[in-house]
Amino acid sequence: CMGGRERQAKHDAARLFEEVAGQLYGNEKEEDQPAATEGDESIAGAIAAEIAEMNQSREKSKKVFWPMDTGVKGLVFVRFLDPSMSPSGVVTAIMERALSSKAAAHRHLIRYIPMEVGCYASLEEIQKSTEKYLGLKMSDSALKFAIVYKARYNDKLKREDVVTKVADSVPQGKGHSVDLKEPDVWIMVEIFKNSCGISVVTDYAKYRKYNLHELVNAHKSQDKKAEVADEPGQHPAVGAEAEAN
Repeated sequence: CMGGRERQAKHDAARLFEEVAGQLYGNEKEEDQPAATEGDESIAGAIAAEIAEMNQSREKSKKVFWPMDTGVKGLVFVRFLDPSMSPSGVVTAIMERALSSKAAAHRHLIRYIPMEVGCYASLEEIQKSTEKYLGLKMSDSALKFAIVYKARYNDKLKREDVVTKVADSVPQGKGHSVDLKEPDVWIMVEIFKNSCGISVVTDYAKYRKYNLHELVNAHKSQDKKAEVADEPGQHPAVGAEAEAN
């Protein structure tokens, strides 16, 4: 987020996640509720229905997202308390909605970085977490991968040491290989103070490094260039040439 707006931004982010997660998971949770039957018109049925409604109300009131202070300028963190919800899934939905609407979800929230696994920021803990996580995420076919490393307010860890530990944690014998230009997946490692977040994503380049404003502006620019190229009398090469520049 923009520096100086962390307090408001963390709550705005949590509200946005609640909205998007409600669209992704809300219907499934509603379908889990038992349907009413003719016998429910009895007193016992009415009581049972009331209890079910109370339980449903309590379930909805449970806190699902926990906005947290990071102590890092321009960075907020929202913890997902429901293990059935995927941070990557929610962030992907936000990005796709922006592509469709060509509008950023929030003025001051710039990047949305999904973190599927968290641990203490030490080489030992990072290795333990990545070995377990990557063992699940990269267990099938051979993948080309790149490691994206970012550290804030932490001078104890060296970039090359962390990247080496993460690379060594990639499952062996599966045919995985490093490719920094055209990887199949990106392994994101985000360190802030004494915390570390890790995630494997497939659309890091498509979503402009998860920078929502850059994503929206880039697609608006592409649309404008396409309109110019489609105007009568314009040669397609002009639009393509301008796009390349």
